[in-house]
Amino acid sequence: MRRRLGPGAARGRRALGAVAAAAVWLAQLGAVAAAPAAAPAAAPVNARAAGARVAVWPQDPGDDVTGVDAAVRGAGFQLVSMDRVRERLRALGDREAAAEAAALDALQAALAAARESYLRQDFAAMAAGLEQAEAAALPVLAQPRHAAVLWELELQRGLAALRQGQLDAARARFSFALALDAARAPRRDLYGPEVTRTFAELADARAQIPPRPTPLRIEPRDARVAIDGLPVIDNAAPRALRPGLHAIAVAAPGYRAHAAIVEVRSGAPIEVALAPAAGAAGSAGAAGSAEAAGSTGSAGDAVERLGGAWAQGAVDAGTESGRRAIAAVLAELGAAAAVVIDVDRARGEASARVIAIGAPDRGGAGRAAPESSAAVRRPAAAAAAAAALALLAADGTLRRDAADNGLTTGGLASGDRRGRETGRGSILRSWWLWTAVGGVAIAITAGFAIDTARDRTIRILPPAP
Repeated sequence: MRRRLGPGAARGRRALGAVAAAAVWLAQLGAVAAAPAAAPAAAPVNARAAGARVAVWPQDPGDDVTGVDAAVRGAGFQLVSMDRVRERLRALGDREAAAEAAALDALQAALAAARESYLRQDFAAMAAGLEQAEAAALPVLAQPRHAAVLWELELQRGLAALRQGQLDAARARFSFALALDAARAPRRDLYGPEVTRTFAELADARAQIPPRPTPLRIEPRDARVAIDGLPVIDNAAPRALRPGLHAIAVAAPGYRAHAAIVEVRSGAPIEVALAPAAGAAGSAGAAGSAEAAGSTGSAGDAVERLGGAWAQGAVDAGTESGRRAIAAVLAELGAAAAVVIDVDRARGEASARVIAIGAPDRGGAGRAAPESSAAVRRPAAAAAAAAALALLAADGTLRRDAADNGLTTGGLASGDRRGRETGRGSILRSWWLWTAVGGVAIAITAGFAIDTARDRTIRILPPAP
C-alpha cells in the first residue's frame, strides 16, 4: 500500500530535487570554464622553458667540438651559432699571415739591396736601407719564431757600421745579436777576420758583465711578452738582462700589438702600456651597448678588435684580457655566456670552462667584468662541456657555488695555457716551451738560409769580405 506524503514532505522533496539540478548545472558550467586552463596540463611532462643563450667557443681553430652543441641544448640552454664569426676570425688570421709574408718578402729585398750597396762600397746606403727594413719588419721579427732572422739583420747592421768606422754603433749591433743568440757567431770564411775578431772580442767583454734584474711594467698585466725572441713566463718577475739593446714584443687580445728595440740600462724598468685596438676603447662598455646588434646575429667591432689572435690560438680564456675579448664578441651575438673548449691532443683529453659576460652596469654604460669558471677536464669535449655547464645558472650567470670550483673574476684563471699555474696542465702543452725549442732548432740549422712560415725562404747573403 503506497504511502501518501503530507504537503510539507512533498515540498521538501521538490526542494531537494531543485538543489541537485542546480548542482549538476554548476558542475557543467565549471567544467566548460576550466577547460582552457586545463590545456597546458596536457603538454609533455619533460617540456621546459629554454635557458640563456650560450655559444660554443673553441680555444683553438683546430679544436674538435663534436657533441658540444648537443651538450648545450641538453643542459637547457639556447645554442648561439658561431659559424659566421668563426669564418671572419679565420679570414682575419689569413690577412695577418699574408701581411707577415709580405713583410718577410720586403726584408729579403732589402737584404739583397744591402749586399749590392756593400759591393759598391756605399756603406751609408747599406746602413740606411737596413735601418728602414728593420723598422718596417720589426713587428714580425720581434716574434720568437723569427729571432734567427733578426739576429742576421743585426749582424748586417753591425757590419755596415763597422765599415763606416762607427765602432760604437757596430758593437751595439753585435751585442744585440749576442742577446738574441749568444751561441751564434759570424763565419770567418764569409765575413773575414776583422768582423769575426771584433765580434769575438765583444762576446768576451760582454760575458764579463753579469745580467741584472730588469723590472717589467706591462699593461695589461696578462699580455704575452717576448724579449730577445724568448717568451716571458711571468710578467711580474724581473727579467735578467745585460745593458744594451733588446727586442721586446707585447700582445694581448683586444689591444694593438707593440714591438720595439729598447736600450736597457742597469736597474731601469721596461714599461709598455698597450693601446686598445681600433674601436676598442671601453671594450666592456661596447659589449654592453651591442645587445641590439646581437639580436640580429651579427658581430662587428669586437671581431675586428680580436683580429687574427684567435686564428693564432692566442686568445686565452684563462686570462682577463682573453675573457674580455671573448665576452665582447658574445655580447654582439646576443649570447649571455660561452663554453670554451680546449682539446689536448697529446693527452687525449679536453677541458671546458664557462664564461659569463657579466650583467650590465647600473648606469647602462657597460658591463661588469666577465666571470669564468675553472677548467673542467674530461676524456671528451662533450663530457667536459656538460660538466662545465652545470656551473651555469639558467639566466646565463655563474652559479654562486661555482666559487668552490675555482670561479675567478680577474687575473689568471686555473688552467692558463701559458703554464703559469701547475695543476694538471702539462708543461709539454706550453706554447712558450715549444717556441723556444723551435727557436733553438732554427738557430742551429739556419745558417744563411732561414725557412719561414708557409714554406717561404729568406736567403741572407753575406757581403764578400
